[in-house]
Amino acid sequence: MKEKYSVEKEEELFIDIILGFEKKNLKRFNTKMHEYYMSDQYGPFQEYYNNNKDQLEQEIYFVYEFVFALRREDTDYAYMIIEQFSTQELNDVYLFFILILGMAKSLDVRSYAAFNNDLMMTVFDAYELYFLKQYENSYEKISQVNLFSQFQNLSNLLTLLNLVQLELFKEGELIYNQLKSQNPGNYLLDFLQADLFYKMKKYDKAYSIYYKRKEFLFRFPELRTNFLFLCQKLNKTDSYLKIFYHFPELSSDEIFELAKYFHFKGILNDAQKYYLKLDPSKYPVNKMLAVIMLQTDNYPEAYKLFQKEEELRGIDFDIKKYKKFIELSLKWKNKL
Repeated sequence: MKEKYSVEKEEELFIDIILGFEKKNLKRFNTKMHEYYMSDQYGPFQEYYNNNKDQLEQEIYFVYEFVFALRREDTDYAYMIIEQFSTQELNDVYLFFILILGMAKSLDVRSYAAFNNDLMMTVFDAYELYFLKQYENSYEKISQVNLFSQFQNLSNLLTLLNLVQLELFKEGELIYNQLKSQNPGNYLLDFLQADLFYKMKKYDKAYSIYYKRKEFLFRFPELRTNFLFLCQKLNKTDSYLKIFYHFPELSSDEIFELAKYFHFKGILNDAQKYYLKLDPSKYPVNKMLAVIMLQTDNYPEAYKLFQKEEELRGIDFDIKKYKKFIELSLKWKNKL
């Protein structure tokens, strides 16, 4: 099976980890912002923000405005927020959060940000190198930052991310323990520990963390995909199904993997149901459905589906073999 476990944090998860460091604002800021950001409808969350933005601290106001601008894909306004924030004497940690999020969205934040000091520039450079997948250079750069600076949590977080990628496991565990002891309420850090265990091939320990924190899996599709991968690796896909069988917001990758699981188990009705939820142009749905038709002796329908798959993806050796088998079988029965 193609590996789908990812140890690079997607932006929504990354946002929650960083905001979790700001304990005093976690409840009133993170939850509302994140629900809005994850929502596909502006509705009540936009109304909530409009009714309360005048009461927000200036830093939090800028973060909201920036996140909303990204959600609208209004890059011009996002750049304006960076410029305004950079020119005022506000909390640099919040400004840095905006810059990190902008980097994750491939914005040219460097051209618009005014860095207030060399320390901030060093941390920014290190994060930029990480997003460019230059993990050794990023690790070297972030190592220059004083551990007791205002960017302590952000520098330790980046150090941990780099150590995971560089497979320096003992060092990574030390940094994780330090981060966790200083931020015990930031449960999403546990998933970074799971990444360490995964890289160390301690799949059972990674699985245990995901299962223990399964409430977060409903919010983050990238975490659900990782959990599904671990379940498959440990032959525990049933655990995944018990939690998510009726969950309406599974990603297409998850649906395809579950369809294949049901197919392998011989639960053909469920396999067919899940295959039919997918876009045939993105997944070999017609081929898989054709195999089910073969298994249920519906040769004419199988032949049609194999033809559809060839029209989408060209000649396939397996399909060519199956079609030949069907042609001979139907010719023998005078049905073709």
